[in-house]
Amino acid sequence: MQQAYDESQADLWTLGSMLQHETYAYPGGWKDALDAEYYFENPGELPEGECCPLNLTDAPNPHKASNRPESYGRQGMTGYGKKMVRSACAILERRYKGRLTFATVTMPSLPPEQRRAMAESWPEFVRQALQWLSRTLQRQQLPKAVVSVSEIQTARLQAGNGGYLHLHMVWPNRRARKGCWAVDVLEFRAWCEAFWIRRGIWEEGAWVNVNTQRVEVSAAAYLSKYMSKGGDCLEEFVAENGWAAVPGQWWNLTKPMRDAVKREVVQGQAVGEWLNAMVDYALANCDGSAFWSLRTVDMEYDGRFITVGYCGILKAEHQRYIRESDLSMLDKVQNYSLKSA
Repeated sequence: MQQAYDESQADLWTLGSMLQHETYAYPGGWKDALDAEYYFENPGELPEGECCPLNLTDAPNPHKASNRPESYGRQGMTGYGKKMVRSACAILERRYKGRLTFATVTMPSLPPEQRRAMAESWPEFVRQALQWLSRTLQRQQLPKAVVSVSEIQTARLQAGNGGYLHLHMVWPNRRARKGCWAVDVLEFRAWCEAFWIRRGIWEEGAWVNVNTQRVEVSAAAYLSKYMSKGGDCLEEFVAENGWAAVPGQWWNLTKPMRDAVKREVVQGQAVGEWLNAMVDYALANCDGSAFWSLRTVDMEYDGRFITVGYCGILKAEHQRYIRESDLSMLDKVQNYSLKSA
């Protein structure tokens, strides 16, 4: 079966990250190249045989078990995850500039067996922590907007003190003097400790540390430095705790925050053609001045590599031009406010 191309598509993210792609075919069905960057980074997970139609899901259930591949998360945070986190932070900064809290949650020292059990229970801990924070923020008449990144605590591991996961979070604050937090740190710490105690993952004298500070510069910058940490010591962490202790996902957003990001992504055929013209011009004239970065997305097909799209970061003035130009040319774009969440 020959490689077949259909129409140009693209996604333009909040911070200017873009993925311009084609629709491509492989034996058994059609697969949209929106996922091309993920499969480029994880070629072993490209499905074989018949491909299911896109965007078909069963009834929504936020607590259902994940059907991700067992190997999901073993290569650290994906490019998609990084864009989701950075975009979420950018939206929070725009809406709550000077009113954001950055929190770091550090786990207590435990014996090896309990340390392993703690790591294996990590996804449920993060899910319930975001749920508890959402309800707390809602009682303060704030949106349920929380962004979190998990990482391996490298300094602790390399010092021979065991492999522990670490949680970094950002959420909005009410208008008040510095130090008047919307979330009581002692209450959150008590909730974290109660979570582990209920599961018997605890030792007498242990305690969870929750450190909070006001975001002074950029929430995206605060979290970005943790999105790549820990990957270089993953094998050491696994040697101690096993692969079952590796989180399937290294980033998490509450649903209103996830929806806010997705509704700000401009995507579709029209914006794809627009970006395709900009990429063609850049390549033909050796002029990449419109982009901070630009590279091809290549995939192997029938023993050879084929360029299926481009990804990079578009400079602010150019993405603003696309967003503010004749939007009737673009696919449906909805303005989104966290107030409506």
